[in-house]
Amino acid sequence: MSRGSCAWAALAIVCFLGCDIISDDCDDRPFLPQLKRVMYWGYVSADHWEANQGVEIGNVYHPVWHAEDRIFVHTARVVHGEGAVGIFNVMIDPATWAFRGIRTLASPHVSRDYDYEPSTGDFALTFSFTPVDIQTIWARAAGDSLEAGATIRDASWYPLCARFVDADAMVLYAHNPATSINGFYFVSREESDLDSLLYSVDLSEADARGFDVTAGTLCFGETDLSGRPKAVIRVIDITSDPNPRYVTTLDAVFVSACVHPNGTCAIISVYDPRRPGNVVGLVDLESGAFTEINIHTRPCAFPIADYASWNPDGDAFAFSASAFNGEGALYPRQLWVRHSVACP
Repeated sequence: MSRGSCAWAALAIVCFLGCDIISDDCDDRPFLPQLKRVMYWGYVSADHWEANQGVEIGNVYHPVWHAEDRIFVHTARVVHGEGAVGIFNVMIDPATWAFRGIRTLASPHVSRDYDYEPSTGDFALTFSFTPVDIQTIWARAAGDSLEAGATIRDASWYPLCARFVDADAMVLYAHNPATSINGFYFVSREESDLDSLLYSVDLSEADARGFDVTAGTLCFGETDLSGRPKAVIRVIDITSDPNPRYVTTLDAVFVSACVHPNGTCAIISVYDPRRPGNVVGLVDLESGAFTEINIHTRPCAFPIADYASWNPDGDAFAFSASAFNGEGALYPRQLWVRHSVACP
């Protein structure tokens, strides 16, 4: 059974035993003041679509907070019946986190994952022409589209995702066709002789896509589904010691990690089928202590929240948020900010 089907099976069991009925006015209840909804897709009229108005539709995924007043997201929108899929640059008011505008960076490919390096304006874009033809390339914004650059790793490597280390290097999770080894690979932009295997590990695609690299620290999770789900969190100091260091184990399914700009803690999102829904918290990367954070964007529903991204100051994070009500309704994913956050 796939991870997704396991999660929904667990939800079905929990709801059979007794899920609360979600009333029509339930989501009118106030949520935590530190939570701010930034953006969702909606419509003004049948042939005019805009952000932040009207009925909520569509989904917003994988934010990357790359400047004080700008957050990239991966999403789709419809304008006059025409669809645009790709990375969108969301402009916000840095004082209030309110939505100010949006710019499309459409891609002709099916984007699976991306990262952004603000010092150079480069993207590491992982995309596919087909489900098996996956590759990672350099890309850069050119007007309202992404301009493809050199290939970082082609389909023979089956790269799942890439995270920048700095302007000249990144870490990919991929499969080396020459050695048949899966793991984290260091890739240099200019000096290929520096390319190397950091750590060999067989991860599921979902676990692999959740890793992060910030301040020289690679943080990743590995889910053990042999019994009750367990997410083992480890870190690698890519500047000095490629051997992973154990941090903590959470009784849940790993979803995503985001290391704080100072490298001392990480936002970890896991799926806990006992609750059910996502649990998000700060993990101290030295002690392993886990401090849960309230991310209930719909107070009466079970939360879905993942792929957090710290702002440059490290006192707020953006995340993709949704929820389900236990009766079959799944709300669209929206862009939210949780502010007034600090490492333990």
